Amino acid sequence: MSKEVNFRDIVPVFESSMQLCGQGVTPGARGRGGVVEKIYVRNINMRNIVHQAVFLDMYYLAKPPSIADIYSGGAKVGIPPVTEGTPRFRDIHISNIVCDGAEEGIFVRGLPEMNISDIYLDNMVLKAAKGAELAEAQGIHLANIRLVTSDSDPVIYVENSSQLTFDHIGYHKGAAVLFSINGDKSRDIKVTGTDGSQAVRKVAFQYGAAEQALQLN
Repeated sequence: MSKEVNFRDIVPVFESSMQLCGQGVTPGARGRGGVVEKIYVRNINMRNIVHQAVFLDMYYLAKPPSIADIYSGGAKVGIPPVTEGTPRFRDIHISNIVCDGAEEGIFVRGLPEMNISDIYLDNMVLKAAKGAELAEAQGIHLANIRLVTSDSDPVIYVENSSQLTFDHIGYHKGAAVLFSINGDKSRDIKVTGTDGSQAVRKVAFQYGAAEQALQLN
């Protein structure tokens, strides 16, 4: 039986450097329970990260079916009840991050039965193959983040997530798709201070996502 572990009020991290690591910051797992909250991380320099620079994943070692398989009927998903084994990630603050080289800049994924929530990411420059991915998330806030990516289709991927804000997001001119919004639970997504005209396509809506889900000012 796994032991429940709680992480609260973690002291901020200052002036750290990472090189040739698997992930920058930081995993969790369904079935282990516990609470991860009130975490503050800042002033991190990373280089040559194998996978994600910022990694918050409530599945971690498990792999859920893709939304494409679900919508095609190739996979069925039963949402487990919330129990003591359900982890909780909330109230996490990560800022002042520089990453030179990673598979992906930001990866944030919660569970259908317990969304990851109240995550604040700001003041980052992330050079990676892929930009940012948010799934089963609620109350996620990204501000002053520049994503320098080789794969820009899309720069930012959102799946079944709500109450998201994106403020002053930078990306390279000519990006194929700035935002890909997926799933019928995606809603209340606000983008401010970001020039969508630099992308070939500002927004793509797929797998039941409504065009009203995103407001780009």
